Amino acid sequence: MKTYPGNYVKARSMKMIRQYASFLVLLLACSGVQAAETGADKAVEDVTASIVELSGGVGYYNFDPARNIDDAAMASIGLGLHFSRRWAMLLHYSALNSTIYFESSDRATEVQKYQIDIHRFFNTEKNLRPYLVGGFGQMDVFYDGYHSNENRFNFGVGLSWKMTPSWSLRADIRTYPDRFSNYNENAFSLTFAYRFYGGEKDR
Repeated sequence: MKTYPGNYVKARSMKMIRQYASFLVLLLACSGVQAAETGADKAVEDVTASIVELSGGVGYYNFDPARNIDDAAMASIGLGLHFSRRWAMLLHYSALNSTIYFESSDRATEVQKYQIDIHRFFNTEKNLRPYLVGGFGQMDVFYDGYHSNENRFNFGVGLSWKMTPSWSLRADIRTYPDRFSNYNENAFSLTFAYRFYGGEKDR
């Protein structure tokens, strides 16, 4: 694993946070422009607090065997925007605790993931909605004072259940390929999501 000095890690983490925040602001601005241009087009949600989602979830991360890290359960939180019934952009943070194995010993390890995901929903006039998801983010691995980080793409498929206009439940499976290290990893997740101020509007 690559390791980096503490100042480098902090600077890189702050840079990633600024990039994510800028992306959120840009997408929100774009959604406002799109809504203004389409007027009465019901494919676009009104730009109010009801487009904002707050979510929490659990999942299971399957590490590539070459890492020598045990697969483990993870917890996640998310914040995002629903630009329409079909499109959403979500910022996710997830964390897990596991064990990394060396030839002569093993170490407790902590893994954190930050990522921005774009969701494309289908069958949006129904409560059960299949979706495609893809995104980009960073994975940090910590053990015994060492730290490594990697930029990771992900993509997958899922199913969303709209329970009420404000509450929904999503389940998905994703793959995290890495062409540089040749790692190929998977994650399963179950997410409860809440949208503010009445959530999704009736058509």
